[in-house]
Amino acid sequence: IYWRSRTDNGFNAFYQSMATGAIKRGEWTVFWTGDDDLATAAPIVAKIAELKESFVPLGDTHFMAGGEKIQR
Repeated sequence: IYWRSRTDNGFNAFYQSMATGAIKRGEWTVFWTGDDDLATAAPIVAKIAELKESFVPLGDTHFMAGGEKIQR
């Protein structure tokens, strides 16, 4: 299992305690569990770190793939 969190997220210490490994990439820290091999994890981490953000920041407007407008 892989997941990511903004590098400045206050819950990262907890995530780290649950993870097998973690790598910081730009504004993201990508965590994973279940795989100790960094050679396997590294390309997956790179792809996850490149994904668009999942949550709409307060005050922003985003358009989903289907054209749905989300504004917070």
